[in-house]
Amino acid sequence: LTGTIPTELGYLTQLTYLNLGYNSLTGTIPTEFGLCVNALTFDVDTNGLTGAIPSEMFMMKNLTDLDLRLNDLTGTIPSEIGLLTKLTTLNIRSNGLSGSLPSELGLMTSLVFASFRSNELTGTIPSEVGMLRSMASFNCRTQAMSGTIPTELFMMTKLTLLSVRENGFTGAISSEIGHLTALKDIFVSANKFSGSLPTEMGLLTSLEQAYFLSNSLTGTIPTELGLLTSLEEAHFYSNVFVGTIPSEIGMWNKVQQVNLRSNQLSGTLPSEIGAMTKLTYLSFRSNVLTGSIPSEVGRLAALQSIYLYENNLDGTLPSEVGMMRRLVTFLVQTNALTGSIPSEVGLLTVLQNLYLF
Repeated sequence: LTGTIPTELGYLTQLTYLNLGYNSLTGTIPTEFGLCVNALTFDVDTNGLTGAIPSEMFMMKNLTDLDLRLNDLTGTIPSEIGLLTKLTTLNIRSNGLSGSLPSELGLMTSLVFASFRSNELTGTIPSEVGMLRSMASFNCRTQAMSGTIPTELFMMTKLTLLSVRENGFTGAISSEIGHLTALKDIFVSANKFSGSLPTEMGLLTSLEQAYFLSNSLTGTIPTELGLLTSLEEAHFYSNVFVGTIPSEIGMWNKVQQVNLRSNQLSGTLPSEIGAMTKLTYLSFRSNVLTGSIPSEVGRLAALQSIYLYENNLDGTLPSEVGMMRRLVTFLVQTNALTGSIPSEVGLLTVLQNLYLF
């Protein structure tokens, strides 16, 4: 469908469900939709709609689902959005919205899913979000937001997804994060977070994806992270972590990707990494690790890529590397390895990239 949305649709006062998604509609959202007080679902996603979100549409106080994503809407999010106290799903991602998140969001206590991602929002996350106790998914990634994360956010204890990546947030990761025991996916990468990781992160035992990369996090990696036995992807690279790699990460028996590259980690590679038998990707490159490569790496039968270069590793290559039969990339250059290349390397028949210089 093409053209504009006719204003006459607003006079359908018995309208309950409206779905105009995945068309080529243009123009603005008619203010007359405010008359559709019986509407439960309003979906105009994936069109070419422009202009501001009319405040009148928030007179549809019975709405449970509002989907405006993937349009070209501009302007701010009206404070009147707080009138939608029955709304459970709010998706306004991928528009050109600006301004800050209104504090009136805290009035929308039925919200379960909220996505503001990929707009041009600024300002901070209002502390009132702590009132959203039913929230399971909160996503405001890829904006120009700043300030610290309010501790009240961690009162949303039903959260399973939290994404604030690619903003300008600062400050430390609060110890209050330990309250989010239902959390499965956290994305806080590409911000300006500093300070150390709180030990309370060990309480997030449902966590499956942890993306903390590209910040200014410091201190040591807490041993309590070993308690995250549901973890599948762990990305903590491009920070300023120091100290040793805790042997407790060997308890991550479901993990498939581990990336700690580009930090200042020292000490030896823990032999316990051999217990991460589902691992397909491992990167400890660009640290200051010492000692030899443990023979236990041979137990990583699912491993496809391993990056250990730009460290201070010494000793010989263990013959057990020949047991990693799925290995495609093996980069251990720029270390201080000695001895001969074990003949078992010849067993790596799918290997495409081998750097030993």
